[in-house]
Amino acid sequence: MTARQWSILSLLMAAEVVSGFESSMILAGLGAWLRIYGDPIGVGWIVSAYMLVSAAAAALCGRLGDIYGRKRMLVIVIVITGCGSLISAVAPSLTWVVIGRAIQGLAGAIIPLCYGLAREHMPANKLSIAIGAITATAAAASAAGLLLGGVLTDHFGPQSIFWASGVTALLIAPILMSGLPGSLRPVQSGTIDWLGGILFAPAIGALLLVFSNGRNWGWTSAATLWLALAGIALLAIWYWHERRLQQPLIDVRLLGNRNCLLGNLIMACAAVGVMQMTQLTSLLLQQPTWTGAGLGTTATFVGILKFPALFLGIISSLLAGWAVGRYGGKAPVLLGCLLMTVASTIGVFEAHSILLLFVTICLGSMGVTAVYAALPSIIIAASPHDRTSEATGLMAVVRSMSQAIGAQVLAICLASSTILSADGKAFPDSSAYMLAFLFMAIASFLGFALGIGLPKNAARQRSRINS
Repeated sequence: MTARQWSILSLLMAAEVVSGFESSMILAGLGAWLRIYGDPIGVGWIVSAYMLVSAAAAALCGRLGDIYGRKRMLVIVIVITGCGSLISAVAPSLTWVVIGRAIQGLAGAIIPLCYGLAREHMPANKLSIAIGAITATAAAASAAGLLLGGVLTDHFGPQSIFWASGVTALLIAPILMSGLPGSLRPVQSGTIDWLGGILFAPAIGALLLVFSNGRNWGWTSAATLWLALAGIALLAIWYWHERRLQQPLIDVRLLGNRNCLLGNLIMACAAVGVMQMTQLTSLLLQQPTWTGAGLGTTATFVGILKFPALFLGIISSLLAGWAVGRYGGKAPVLLGCLLMTVASTIGVFEAHSILLLFVTICLGSMGVTAVYAALPSIIIAASPHDRTSEATGLMAVVRSMSQAIGAQVLAICLASSTILSADGKAFPDSSAYMLAFLFMAIASFLGFALGIGLPKNAARQRSRINS
């Protein structure tokens, strides 16, 4: 690559730092939020609210970037994300923290916009390497964010996390504005399918409310059943609406391509499962030892324990990007899913050893970054050039929705069997953590089974054609 291309890639990697910080720093503070509020389901919405908006933002802003310019949308998204962080920083209650987190969810649009800009400015034969570098940055930012979030939580309280992420976003935005070039192609024309961009978010949100509150409301109560029917109906209307449009915001017809369909299903398995690993292990490590399940460490220790996985994740994503260009995407996807399965299985049987949890975190990080680096290349190769951000936005939608669902499934698992403190706050017991790891193991193995259906040279053959 030329010096100019390296400069562009560096700026895209800087943008991904914002996304990594927004998604990971908060995880270091979940133990503190649980100690403050004693409500696993409510604290779970700190993650779920972010993911729901992230899904809508990935679709809507990805398409807006395709039409009006990806650089412009990237800068706007990062500025609004930073403002959301500042709202959470001054929030007087958990409700306002969740509201600020929802606004921060616009960061979900960062990675599809970065993928689109990479495809615009990078040579086709270097695209998989660029995607691997962007993914490696995401892994590095997540690990660094978790460590920084732990230090801030221990010394200044969990809300200080939001000051750090907000300031980071507002500092990087002007750098991107001045350094990134504009689009190489004319700005597209066309109408915006606003309904398609937002309809699925309340649908998924309704179903998540059913999952998270059905136990308290009663699974057969009128409120539960009506809300479930409303969510299913909204999803059906959204799907019908997107299918009938010539220029939909989220082209669900892309799922008719075998590689695109399998790629998104595998991404869903990773997102609903092992992408929750940091959240789960953070809670487990910080939970008080008197509960019989927790290991009683600090938030800073959680970040330190996670930090070595940073380097393994970077190496894994870079190797996956290289392997996709040389051998195709199937092998790194299968290896990544296998590592995720092994990591989760260790957690099922040995969740009380810090050493084995460290091994679990490292293997899980390597597996998920390999999958995350390989799948975008497979999906990009299967999509039209002028809808790159939309295609990767669809992947981001699937990832974010699956992470939101996974966060609530995790919260339900942790709330399934609890022990109460003297002041009535609930903490998960050992069997609850075992159930959560088992769910991750099943999701990871399902991803492996789906990966077998990928063609051996997925993404490799198309890259040659493009070049």
